[in-house]
Amino acid sequence: CIFSWSMGNETGWGANFDAMYRAIKALDPSRPIHYESKTPAYANVLSRYDIISTMYPKLDDIVRLMNEDPSRPVIICEYAHTMGNSLGNFKEYWDLFYRYPRLQGGFNWDWVDQGLRSKDDQGREYWNVVNSIDGANANDGLINPDRIPQPELNEFKKTLQNIRVEDIDASQGELRISNLFFFRTLDDVEMRWELLRDGLAVQSGLVDRLKVGPMDSADLSVPVDKELLVPGSELYLNLSFRLKHDSPYAEKGFEIAKEQLEIASPNGPSVGPDIPPAQGKLSWEQGEKIHISGTDFKLVVDAQTGALCEYRYRGATLLSEPLMPCFWRVPTDNDEGGGESSFAHRWRVAGLDHYSVEVNAVHLNPQENGELKLEVLSTLSFKEGRMNLAAHYTVEPDGRVDVQLDLTLLDDFPPLARVGVQFAMPSAYSHMTWYGRGPFENYQDRKGSAHVGLYSGSVADQHFEFVMPQENGNKTDVRWIKVMDKAETGLKVSGEPVLEVNVQDYSQRALNDAKTSHSLVRGEMTYIHVDLKQMGLGGDDSWSPRVHEEYQLKDKSYRLRFSLKAF
Repeated sequence: CIFSWSMGNETGWGANFDAMYRAIKALDPSRPIHYESKTPAYANVLSRYDIISTMYPKLDDIVRLMNEDPSRPVIICEYAHTMGNSLGNFKEYWDLFYRYPRLQGGFNWDWVDQGLRSKDDQGREYWNVVNSIDGANANDGLINPDRIPQPELNEFKKTLQNIRVEDIDASQGELRISNLFFFRTLDDVEMRWELLRDGLAVQSGLVDRLKVGPMDSADLSVPVDKELLVPGSELYLNLSFRLKHDSPYAEKGFEIAKEQLEIASPNGPSVGPDIPPAQGKLSWEQGEKIHISGTDFKLVVDAQTGALCEYRYRGATLLSEPLMPCFWRVPTDNDEGGGESSFAHRWRVAGLDHYSVEVNAVHLNPQENGELKLEVLSTLSFKEGRMNLAAHYTVEPDGRVDVQLDLTLLDDFPPLARVGVQFAMPSAYSHMTWYGRGPFENYQDRKGSAHVGLYSGSVADQHFEFVMPQENGNKTDVRWIKVMDKAETGLKVSGEPVLEVNVQDYSQRALNDAKTSHSLVRGEMTYIHVDLKQMGLGGDDSWSPRVHEEYQLKDKSYRLRFSLKAF
């Protein structure tokens, strides 16, 4: 379906283009003509001819161009540059498109990674990185060169879906369904729904007739059982819109849209398990290393670094590497773009990947209720700049460790890649279950498609193989996560209130060192990041630092709280 003609983009404008425009109109007066015509090229000014066209604009620029000429629509000829792990803040563009009718959308750049299959000196095949002109590469698609969908495709699909849901009163099952198709009814679509309580489905149903015409809306009710809305619980209504019949592009049951609506917990006393106070007695010994023991467990905190370096439970070793603060991530393609102004370059200059620790004070305070409080005050020194860190450990008699880290930046730093901790467990702990967003990776500026729920999977499956190894596999809004072995014993990390968590069997060092996925070496441990937040991915373009301000970490102080409990 040809809806318009285009004379191209990324060039200047002159009399020859006027002549071409007149010739095309003479041949076909029925279709509009696009040309991203700027003088000079890339100037942030109005284009010529029938469509206001631009590429990789900021949100404010789109609205400004629209208002400068009320006679033409705005169609972005290139935007949402999906280089590597990308597509952050995509929804913000579509919020504008829906708000202003003359903003008619745009063309995502690109559909498929433009990789070439090559062989190294040992005959191993890999996807080659071809274009290094702008410090990036040619792999800017939503799918890999071999057509494997990238996790970001989930967000792309969710943002563009043609069914919208308005929460009239989800607790009563009252919804409004809007059909954004221009020519199709929803007669061929059914809606499956389920009520989640604390991550588990407690009720489900099916609406098999959606009588909603093109560009129309209709109200409907689903019979939510009010008895299941327990005070103090976390409640969500999940909706899945699926094809009722086979179609030329998908089989019966294919999901074309989905939504998750949060239901406010009703007032009243919380109904939860009555947890008795932890039983047992702690013993401790203070020196260069602080040893804390209980009935089934043993903890060791290094007084020289303030790090929890050992956690043993019923004879099992849970930590292979100590729990240490972390502010670095393996740069994404977007992080690398922009030369000396790029995030990755500024992180390296600041030395966020390495720091030294000077412990200033250690305080050990037993409590009357049997707890033991340990406070370690430290200064972290980077290549450029220092931070003060106050680490608070509260150890319960049953082995639970409540951790609070208070961080103060004493000098100027670039926006941090993350604020959190990293540690490792033995490789036998290769399975995970979590309550948070999933099941695929998600980031604070790309999480609308990842619904809150209870998920599980192998640690190995959390890694996605982008053409260039980079940050991947993150999960946001995690209430808790369990990392387990085959016997389903392991370590539970719980947020206060929520965390970002990344569990991999690749180390940051391996990901940093590898330039192609075939040279990436799988690690010998399970590597875990527990973050207050990680910086957004960005995605407006891949050659300038364009992570939106609200998704950057630019504060001068942070507080991270979580607990660790062996099971």
